[in-house]
Amino acid sequence: MMFDLSEEGIKDLISRGEGSNVEFKRNLVPSKVLDAFVNAFLNSGGGIILLGIDDSGEITGLSEQETRQALTRFHRVARAMPRAMQDGVNFRYGSHVIDDKNVAFLEVERKPHRAVSHNRFTAFMVESTLLLLALFCLW
Repeated sequence: MMFDLSEEGIKDLISRGEGSNVEFKRNLVPSKVLDAFVNAFLNSGGGIILLGIDDSGEITGLSEQETRQALTRFHRVARAMPRAMQDGVNFRYGSHVIDDKNVAFLEVERKPHRAVSHNRFTAFMVESTLLLLALFCLW
């Protein structure tokens, strides 16, 4: 699932509201929460999280510092993906100023039959709907 990440595309996403593959968060979220959304999006074929938007779709905005922190976290999530899974996942992230307010976004796209989940300890890969291979990474 690829979203239009232009300013107009983001405005359109906001106007349609949250759904199974679109999540709004008013503030910068902790890394663990961000990881949970990435995992959920990977398990469902993809999605986008928009920061600086409340649940009703009102653009509340992020501060300049929060926007920089969000982009740094998004970059870390994309780089933390285990190398074996990178072929199966696309990350696109950035920010826009909409109605004079900062909005940051992270899009997660899962290519068919590849990565399903990731975090620091476990990686899951799917090659078909019948086969699940779990790889446990130990510290």
